[in-house]
Amino acid sequence: MIGTLRTRSMSLALMMAVFLMLVAPAAAWAEEIPWGDPTNLPDYEGVPAKAHPTANSGVPQNPLLAPNGFNSCHLDPWMSDTADIAGPLGESPAVLSSTFAEARVDPLPDPNDAPSWLFQCVTFMFDSHGRMLALCFAPHEATVVLADPDTLEVLDHYDLGLPIGDTFAYTARQPFMRSLLSSYSFFDARDRLFVSSGGNQIVALEVAGTDDHPMLEHLGTYDLAALIPGEDNRLAGVMTDWQGRIWTTTVGTELGPAMVGVLNPAKCSYVHPVVNWYDEIPRDEVIRNTFAVTTAGGHTAAAYVA
Repeated sequence: MIGTLRTRSMSLALMMAVFLMLVAPAAAWAEEIPWGDPTNLPDYEGVPAKAHPTANSGVPQNPLLAPNGFNSCHLDPWMSDTADIAGPLGESPAVLSSTFAEARVDPLPDPNDAPSWLFQCVTFMFDSHGRMLALCFAPHEATVVLADPDTLEVLDHYDLGLPIGDTFAYTARQPFMRSLLSSYSFFDARDRLFVSSGGNQIVALEVAGTDDHPMLEHLGTYDLAALIPGEDNRLAGVMTDWQGRIWTTTVGTELGPAMVGVLNPAKCSYVHPVVNWYDEIPRDEVIRNTFAVTTAGGHTAAAYVA
């Protein structure tokens, strides 16, 4: 049953726009996207597709995580962006939209400083009841949204902290929002989300409450500010391994190096976190992407992109 719920929810998410444009009045429930000017195009053209199943991707399932396809930004510990689930075939398709207005900061920033329509939901995950979690970002906000997968109603949300520094950071030739690296998080098999917040914290949230009134419960926060060299340095992502340890990287700045580290929740607490840093990248290199974690022969290997 859980697998069915997750599959149904994932199919809906594949049709959801990544950028939620605030061009319609705020609504708590999803609505059909209204038509603009009259058109001669038909409401629907074509026929449902015939399923052509492909071979399994071979990506291993970490039993500590939610099922692959539903546990991280790139769907699994390998960051493969492949999903061994059925996609939509086009049978009675419907297009719904939501601004997630109830999860936005109030009031919104000055439009001259940050356009109100820029609200990017990057990562979509699903809990054991099929409810959707979305990690959404704007220049001056970062939010975890718990939503109904069928109506897109906001059930609850949790505001994340923003890293210090400029609103936009630069990597290569592209600017990106300072909080966007929080999208590299993970959702485990116990309906718990681990996500970076404020650039130097790892926040643990659990989907709790009742079926009628689900909520995001804050379990605790690992504050790593004193453990990360460079006051403007920040976490670049988190992922768990097959032993339940939390791997993380830092981006690397002028004041602090890019590094790879491991936090073991079994050997420390939220109040007194401990991180073992295993690798330090040369000062002229940075980490601006997530990393893959796998297991072989009982050992863990992590690969990152610098």
